[in-house]
Amino acid sequence: MQHFTPTAKNGFSLIEAMIAIALFVTIVMMGVNMLLSASRTHKVTQVMRAAMDSLNFAMEDMSRNVRLGSDVHCFTNPETHTVDVAQGCSGANASSSKLALEGLYGDPSVLTDQIAYVFVQGSGGANGYLAKSTTGNCANGTCFKAITPSDVDVNFIPHSGFTVTCSATTQALVEIRLAGTVAYQGHQTDFDLQTSVSPRDQNVCP
Repeated sequence: MQHFTPTAKNGFSLIEAMIAIALFVTIVMMGVNMLLSASRTHKVTQVMRAAMDSLNFAMEDMSRNVRLGSDVHCFTNPETHTVDVAQGCSGANASSSKLALEGLYGDPSVLTDQIAYVFVQGSGGANGYLAKSTTGNCANGTCFKAITPSDVDVNFIPHSGFTVTCSATTQALVEIRLAGTVAYQGHQTDFDLQTSVSPRDQNVCP
């Protein structure tokens, strides 16, 4: 006669199951945190890249208009100048916050069709910025519109500004400096862009 001895069933105890669940939850939480961190980093990178693209576009816009334009006028007193004649910056006024010029298709006899740029100093917690006008200079600033993003703080002169030489002719040699900080959700990136725009006629500034 055969006798069968019952055997214990294999399985997890309650403690083993709790430990396994705890490890699983920990791994999942670590993965979620890594995913969220990667998403935040990607968002910050996108914002920073978009801001830098906008700044490069502003530099290209100024460079193109200066090279194709004429009668480049560097303001030594941004509030009172007219923009109908060429004027450089030299000596104590080697850096200016405002620049104006006659566009490629502008009429020198019309004082309200000049292209003008101005660096506006930040104050009261507001960021500094670069603004542009296509209707000449205006003392109250209503004709200027910002062309740099709101999350960019543009430094004022002498860090940012214009220097104009060889301005006795319709063309000029212009140095453009654009510096400041891009800030987004606690992340900051400094930038310092510079370019020199030479006259179309190389005999103007030998």
